[in-house]
Amino acid sequence: AFEREKKLVDHIHSLGAIAKLHICGNTTPILNDMIKTGSNIIDVDHFKRVNDSYGHDIGDEVLKYLGAIFKRVESLYPKSFCARYGGEEFILTIQDTEKKDVIKIANRINKTVEQNPFKSSDGDIIISLTVSIGISFFHLENDTANNVFSFADKALYKAKEKRNSTCVYNR
Repeated sequence: AFEREKKLVDHIHSLGAIAKLHICGNTTPILNDMIKTGSNIIDVDHFKRVNDSYGHDIGDEVLKYLGAIFKRVESLYPKSFCARYGGEEFILTIQDTEKKDVIKIANRINKTVEQNPFKSSDGDIIISLTVSIGISFFHLENDTANNVFSFADKALYKAKEKRNSTCVYNR
């Protein structure tokens, strides 16, 4: 069932790293099965400054760059899913992975982004970036994707208070 459902959302990947995923109506049942472990919501810290300072074309390049980093993480885990969630937010779900490992992966993403500045295609612009990550896990059999995303979003707000950090929503 996982493979069949994942194919329904694979078109998002073919659109590139800046494609948007909207969690609503028909996608919710698909995502319910895809994120039975938990979900990460990743937000680019101070992204508005990037657009304001360098323009939206560079902002799009930054999103593609970060999307490529997140897609590399996704490629390491067969039952994972990554997509742009909106604006400068991405989701990354990793199934069949221990909670402690999901947290380690999120912390690695923080370090990878921080230690690898974005370089524009012409090499003229270098931008140091950080991301904040909110994590929530399924706890009950009847948890839904909407619940998990809502809790991950609350954790993200806590993480953004510190910037470049990871926060897990504890219920």
